[in-house]
Amino acid sequence: MILRAACLAVVALLTPGHALAHGTITGTSDFYDGVFHPLTVPAHLLALLGLGLWLGQHRPRELERAIIGFAVSLIIGSALGMIGSVGEITPILLAAALALGLLVAAERHLAWLGAAVIAAGVGLLVGADSAPDGANALQARIITLAGTFIGAHLLLLNLMAIVSLSERAWSRIAVRITGSWVAAITILVLALNFQR
Repeated sequence: MILRAACLAVVALLTPGHALAHGTITGTSDFYDGVFHPLTVPAHLLALLGLGLWLGQHRPRELERAIIGFAVSLIIGSALGMIGSVGEITPILLAAALALGLLVAAERHLAWLGAAVIAAGVGLLVGADSAPDGANALQARIITLAGTFIGAHLLLLNLMAIVSLSERAWSRIAVRITGSWVAAITILVLALNFQR
């Protein structure tokens, strides 16, 4: 059920539409634009899916520093993105999503330091790539980034909770299959990204 919903969401996100770098959702406020931003950018969604699934496979006591590292790095990345152009981040995020999907599929764990560093790296990249266009007022940009902070955390923490509660053998296998799907979809998105 979760796998089917994830696949449908990714297919819906990959359907071509208007090409906007960081567009808004019609009829929503700046805050809700930020909340939904991680769900509407394929590279962000795949990286956060991979990170949430992978961290959820770790023991709960190993995750506190990873969550803190992600939060702090997301704020730092958002600030860097607002200050100036940080270059093309999408291929790096997709490479991270691919690696995380493969780690989930292989059910490979790292010590708390490795998990914290990877979570911080993904947070930094997502934050730096989430800065709204400079045409918006500073207050609107900050409100949008606050929404992005909350949206990214809601997605990440909910995935981690779902995966960490799956103790039965079949549910752990389902998580690994989902990780392999994240990796496969990321390869397709990378191919489309490089084709452009």
